[in-house]
Order: sequence, then structure tokens, then C-alpha cells
Amino acid sequence: MTEEIRVSYRLSLSEFMRACEAHWRAQRQGTVSNAIAGALALATGIGLWFFNWFWLALTLAILGCALLGLIGIRQVLWRKAFRDARKYHGEISVSFSNDGVHVETLEGKSDLNWGFFSWYLDTPEHVLLYMTKRTFSVIPRSAFSETRTEDAFRLLVTSKLPVIR
Repeated sequence: MTEEIRVSYRLSLSEFMRACEAHWRAQRQGTVSNAIAGALALATGIGLWFFNWFWLALTLAILGCALLGLIGIRQVLWRKAFRDARKYHGEISVSFSNDGVHVETLEGKSDLNWGFFSWYLDTPEHVLLYMTKRTFSVIPRSAFSETRTEDAFRLLVTSKLPVIR
């Protein structure tokens, strides 16, 4: 492929949080599964309280509350990170080529070679390009005006990066 693939987009908070949820699910830390585990631990702890299993009941209740609390804290922290990141307050323009990725945001311009990225995650709404296991760039599928352009992008990404493990 010799031609550049160019996209421009704005990322909303809700779109960013959906991308984060896809990331968490890929890491087996999804909000729903954590909420179910937390609720079950809490309910089991409360149930065991009535059978005089005090220490096990207390441990499970604390674990359940901790899991549920961490879900809320994670949401707050990632929303704050979105609001604090200047690059999300304006248009994001990205060009992809065999040589690398060129990004322009309110924070400035950067030229990144493909070696800067470690993996990618392909979801129905986004493609996440990972720098580390926890840091990623969000490319919304809605940024592609044509299916042909999106297919070329997907082909380029799959030729340059492995799927996240």
C-alpha cells in the first residue's frame, strides 16, 4: 500500500468511555463482570452472616464492597483523564501509512513509527492502538467515510501489529 489513509474526528466522553469498556473487557476486567462478582460476594457475605460465619461473611462483604467501589473510582478517574487531556477538546487528524502514523491535535503534531505501538484491539465501534497494556489511542470507526478506506486501514494495522494478548 502506498497511499496514506487520513481520518479526522472528535471523540466524545461517551465514545471514549465505550472504548475504555472495550479495553477493560479485553483485559478481563469489564464493568459488568466486576459488578456481578462484587454483588455476589456482597450478597454471599450478607447471607453467611445469618449462619454465624462472621469472618468469612465479613471478608466477602468487604471484598464485594471493594469491587463495587473500584468500578466507581475507575469510571471517575478515566472520565477525569478524558476531560484533562487537551487533545480530546478539538479535532484529531491522523494519517496512516506504511512508514508510520502522523497525528495532529490541540496538543501539537507527532510522527510515530509503527514500532511505537505494541498491539491493536478491533471492536465494533473502535480500533484501539496500544502503546502499552494500559495506554492506547482510540480510532473510532465512524471516522472512516468509506468502507474501502476502513478496510485499507484494517489491512494496514493487521500487517503492522499483533492483536492484543
